[in-house]
Amino acid sequence: MIKVTLRDDVKEFESGITVAEIAKSIGMGLYKAALGGRINGEYCDLRTPVTEDCELEIVTFGDDLDGKKTKQTIKQGKSGSEVEIGTIVVPDLKMEVKATPNDGYLKTYQFTYGAGSTFEIDIPKDLVVTAGEVIVVNSSNPISGLTDGTYLKLTIANQAEPVYINTSDLCDVYT
Repeated sequence: MIKVTLRDDVKEFESGITVAEIAKSIGMGLYKAALGGRINGEYCDLRTPVTEDCELEIVTFGDDLDGKKTKQTIKQGKSGSEVEIGTIVVPDLKMEVKATPNDGYLKTYQFTYGAGSTFEIDIPKDLVVTAGEVIVVNSSNPISGLTDGTYLKLTIANQAEPVYINTSDLCDVYT
């Protein structure tokens, strides 16, 4: 058994468990949002096995990446030796889009940070929104199973049925 120190907790796991499996053991929300990890401060991809006691951080969009907030877009920077994460330029970070076999992933991005710390981000095919629109459900435009209201209708890759999100569920009401 190995001891993995997380943000506020220390958990024990079998040696060889992957970063993804640890994220999944914490919760499905974290598992689905995970982009990679940091083991003792070194970036790694989700498939990296953890074989000894360590500090582990699961990296998700919105986290600080060396003092800079990540955003929801990632692209190669203009110089080729940096990566833009949203509107933030991260120097010394290089990105390569890798060929992805038919293994359930749309794309795999490989990042090399500094002198060679490398991690990968896999974008699952079943989490890619291919189309979206705002619709109103009412008596003149009914949809089975939905109550009257305004919805986001999202078409997800590899899913036959669209996902409907009631817009009233997307905000908190403070009084």
